[in-house]
Amino acid sequence: MPEKKKLPVGIDNFEKIIKNNFYYVDKTEMIHSLIQNWSEVNLITRPRRFGKTLNMNMLQTFFEIGTDPKIFEGLKISEDREFCEKYMGHFPVISISLKNVEGMNFESACAAMKYAIGAEALRFSFLEKSPELCMSEDFKKIGENKAALDTFYEAEHLAHETPMEFCIRNGWEKYVYEMLVVDFLILNRDRHGANIEVLRNSEEKTLRLAPIFDHGLSLLFSCHTEEAVEKFDIMQDRPVQCFVGSYYAQQNLQLIPREKMPQLHPLQEKHKAILLEGLDGIIPRYLQEKIWNMIWKRWLYYEDFCNQK
Repeated sequence: MPEKKKLPVGIDNFEKIIKNNFYYVDKTEMIHSLIQNWSEVNLITRPRRFGKTLNMNMLQTFFEIGTDPKIFEGLKISEDREFCEKYMGHFPVISISLKNVEGMNFESACAAMKYAIGAEALRFSFLEKSPELCMSEDFKKIGENKAALDTFYEAEHLAHETPMEFCIRNGWEKYVYEMLVVDFLILNRDRHGANIEVLRNSEEKTLRLAPIFDHGLSLLFSCHTEEAVEKFDIMQDRPVQCFVGSYYAQQNLQLIPREKMPQLHPLQEKHKAILLEGLDGIIPRYLQEKIWNMIWKRWLYYEDFCNQK
């Protein structure tokens, strides 16, 4: 006689339910739904005791790095092997519950919240050494200290020397010109002085700029709906914050002398697949197409600009 399954009363840990042979209503098909019907925000509203926490834990278990595939054997999602190979066990999943965040006053509740966030952060301490966070081997060498460019400029610039002149004097001319072109191509609106870093080794007397980073306010970041994406003018010159340049992306191209225009690797139509590789299921197709069209048309503008200058 088969062992009678137990009811998981008060248990919201998916792995525990599966491994201990509790009754489980298979809701793993919702993983498909969340990936295929992509959205920036998913709000799941159900009555109390309806299984919301268990479902969230099930999602975490599926996606999280190190997941044992055997946990999902026999469940609906396991029927799609290709999907499971692509998504199962490949991601660091941040999961923060407010269940235990409480206190008699704001200070104690805030402390409980900090503890919950800190405990979750500690689970991912191994990522500090992950090559996935920075693919550049030369980002920060042993003995180097970093400083924001605006801070370094304030301490070291000559009288009446502009940030651009300061960079040229320090031998960073080629870097800065290439950065201005890249920021134009992706319409980066936020290249303030702390978004450029100086790496200095006092013992070896070396000084250089770190690889460019922080492009969060680029491309179509301000478009939150399909309608907004459709209406977005990809060639409009919008205001930008640029520590070494002007207040507009196209104007920044004018700052580069003709003989110093960066000779970048030509962008071609065949590069579209490379640029968009791995984005299916992460961002919708219409957004991918708009991003490609934006970069492609701005590249054509840059080529024409170089030929006319």
